Order: sequence, then C-alpha cells, then structure tokens
Amino acid sequence: MKQLKKLAAVLLAVVMTLAMNMTVFAADTSDTTYKLTLTGTATGHTYQAYQIFKGDLTTNTEGKKVLSNVNWGEGVTYTGTGSAADVAKALSDGTMSIADLEEKLTLATPVKTVESSKGSTEISGLAAGYYLVKDKDGTQANTSDAYTKFIVQVVGDTTTDVKSDVPTVEKKVKDTNDSTGATSDWQDSADADINDEVQYQITGTMPDNIADYTTYKYVFTDTMSKGLTYTANNAKITIGDKDVTGSFTENVESKTDGPTVVTWTCDNLKGIEGVTVGASTKVVVTYSAKLNENAVIGAAGNPNTVNLTYSNNPNKGGEGETGKTPDDKNIVFTYKVVVNKVDQDKKSLPSHSQVLMTATTG
Repeated sequence: MKQLKKLAAVLLAVVMTLAMNMTVFAADTSDTTYKLTLTGTATGHTYQAYQIFKGDLTTNTEGKKVLSNVNWGEGVTYTGTGSAADVAKALSDGTMSIADLEEKLTLATPVKTVESSKGSTEISGLAAGYYLVKDKDGTQANTSDAYTKFIVQVVGDTTTDVKSDVPTVEKKVKDTNDSTGATSDWQDSADADINDEVQYQITGTMPDNIADYTTYKYVFTDTMSKGLTYTANNAKITIGDKDVTGSFTENVESKTDGPTVVTWTCDNLKGIEGVTVGASTKVVVTYSAKLNENAVIGAAGNPNTVNLTYSNNPNKGGEGETGKTPDDKNIVFTYKVVVNKVDQDKKSLPSHSQVLMTATTG
C-alpha cells in the first residue's frame, strides 16, 4: 500500500493519478457516474468513499481526462485558508503536506458506504472526482485485520487493488536428544522427559505499511497448560541482534483452572531507542518451560498457544484500536509405557520392577 505522503508528488496542475492511502475521483459536469472495483478485499470491512475534490471533467490535448475548475467535494469542510485549487496547487508543489491537509479537513458525509465481499468489492454511482476511501471508524477494532485508507482517481470505471496488511506470529520448539545431548534447530515437534526444560521460540512480524504508523503497540500472549511450568523473567526478547527485553513488560497470571498466561507488552515498538522498525523487522521471544508432574498423558497432550495483539489503525497514528492474530499452537504429548520385566522362563517379575517411561512431542 502506498503512503499518503506520495499523494503530493502526483498532484500536479490539479491532475491526480493513482496514489496510496487515499482514493480520489475526477468530477464530471454530466450526469455520468462510474464504478470503482476494489480487488483483494476480504469480508468484514465497511468502506466509505468521501469526495475530496470535484470540478469539470475535460480531455486535454494528449487525450487524457483532467479535472479543472477545482472545488471541494461533497461533505468536505476545510478550516484552513485558500481555495480548493490553491490547496491542490500547494500539495502539488510541496508547500503543504498531506498531514497538514488532514488536520484542516472535516469529512462529514461519505458519498457511498458499502460492505466488502471476498475477492472484490464494487463502489458504484460515483461522479468523476477525487475520493478518499477508507474503513469506517470502529469496524476493525478487535479483529484479525487492519484499517486501510487510499486515494484513487476515477474518470471512468476503475479497478484498484486493496490489501490490509497485518503482522503474523509463529511458535517453534527445540528437541534435545537424551542419548547424545545434541539439540535440534527450531522446529514443530520435540521429545522430552517430565521435568525437562522445553525451549520455545516465538517470532512476530510487521505489516508492510508499518511506516504509516506513528506508534505501534505489540503484545505477545502465551497460554500454557497446567502441565507446563514457566519461571518468571526467563524470557529474552530481541529485534535483530539487539536485546529489547527491557522495552517489554512481562506479566504472569496463573489461572484457577490450571493454565498460566504470560504476556509481554510493548506500548510503542517504534519508540525503542536504537531500533528502526521496518516491514522486514522481526521480534523474537525465547524462553523455557518445564514439563511438570501435571502433564496430561495421551492424545490430548499439553497445549501451549500464542497470539499477537497489534495496532491496526494507521489512520489514527496507531493509537487506540488493536487487532489480534489467530492462535499459533504447540502441543507437548506425553506417553506412558509400562515395561513388564520377565525372567529367563518368561515369567513376570514382581510389579515393583515395572518401569515408567515418558516421551513428548511438540
């Protein structure tokens, strides 16, 4: 997704072309309306289209449709000085930033409001003009998605790709060979004995549009079954080769029904001193938990799940609303094998000679 600041570069002589983080359409003096098709959409979004600029739609000498006699669009209140044409020119020549414009704009009434569909979503009945298209406020709070905002010029039926990018979280475990003592790389399963320390790794990623956020909240929530014991403050959190454990607050809560919930919270990931957070940034948590005497034996196993809570509204700088990823899950399985010892005549030895063996798989 392109950034709002790129809009200024394409506002030349009040002729806008496709930009990101806002969508704009050119106004037509006729009664002709157009259709905007958004591709790559998912269900669960409510898109609102606001007309920012309107004017007369004409064709220039190069055969391109352009907007002239620029005025503010429907439902737009501008509290700054200068006309719509003056503001468009200021954006074009770089003397006004998009942030400056947004501070002085009030978008009272959307021209169109539509519910999204999986795959593609149509917004029809749009007069030619420049439109801001965004998620309706409050509709993506506490979801596993994120808000989006973009600008597109429509001087005819138009198609543009829309993607709401979100972070992901993944959990891995290490396996230690009891016979050789060798430890595996991070993987999806492991074998261990009761009372062994099981090594875990959690990896969180960033959304592609992380640069659009002023602040970015980041919270790992790890839920361990009663068969796993966590020792407080044994986690290490890194970004690249930098230890950022001190920038996260750990909270350990033991539930009455057995599970232990551990959270690691950073209120503003982009505010960590000495760290530049970009789209390729990964946050890694490593810690250990002991497989204890309460471990469940059999197929039910001993689950350990993690999810990530994150800022999901760049339109408000990242403050306030959050989304949450689906859980990523490991299960440590424990099996009991009873070995009956026999003598040379294959007669069973006394029951106290039975041996209890356990194995675990994550």
